[in-house]
Amino acid sequence: MNSTEKIYSSFPSFIERIILPLYLQNSNHIRLDGQSSKGNRDVAGRFKYKEQIWKVHMDTHYEPLFLAHYSWKYKTGERTFVEEKTNSGTKLSLTNEINSFRNSRFSYLYIYLD
Repeated sequence: MNSTEKIYSSFPSFIERIILPLYLQNSNHIRLDGQSSKGNRDVAGRFKYKEQIWKVHMDTHYEPLFLAHYSWKYKTGERTFVEEKTNSGTKLSLTNEINSFRNSRFSYLYIYLD
């Protein structure tokens, strides 16, 4: 991680400062990187959650981020996410309740412990 890179104090502040402006510039994009397929592990930004730093990859889709943001701000707060183990570390996923509002069986949410 670049030592000068900003780490946002919370998930909502990360969404409001990085993701919303990016989306407003490219509202026809589905993913942060504007691509339609293939992985992209470039980091869009970082935020603190439960006293740890999490990074969001550029192949993340806007829809689960916005759903998580809305839920965090107006319903569940920090209970928006669950931590899950992966082969290489830990990721954040939406809770089952929040994920039930989505129309995809894929998460398209790529947030990993930094």
